[in-house]
Amino acid sequence: MLTLPKRVIAGPGADVLFHALESYISKNATPFSEMLSLRAIELIAQNLPLVYEDVTNVAAWENVTLASSLAGMAIDCAGTTLPHALQHPMGGLLDVVHAEGIAAIYKPFMEYTWPAAPEKFAAIAKAMRSIRATWARNRRQKAVWRRFINS
Repeated sequence: MLTLPKRVIAGPGADVLFHALESYISKNATPFSEMLSLRAIELIAQNLPLVYEDVTNVAAWENVTLASSLAGMAIDCAGTTLPHALQHPMGGLLDVVHAEGIAAIYKPFMEYTWPAAPEKFAAIAKAMRSIRATWARNRRQKAVWRRFINS
């Protein structure tokens, strides 16, 4: 992992976030899967930009891999939602990279979905709020997160 190019870090890292988000808002979510999902969201939000900036940051990698494991357990309990269901055939038929295909779907999906579960989206925002606290301490990380999002 310490030699991965940034694009390879960004795609699977974003997919961890997508897994956590979808399992949290899934109609099949349970209190256990919700707990796993929210912790995965916090960990990936805090640590993916650090890994993206410095692939040798082992502590951040540990947290990213923990987030991946937690999100994986959450989707095992609750499943994923529409973006994954749409992306799988799109990826197979159109040769679209998995995370990039999901990212293309995510904005309209979130805009359509949030009115049905505003309390869940509020919890997601709270879980991701840790990014702002980290940015306040480290302006450089804020720039890295923006580069990551735009890559």
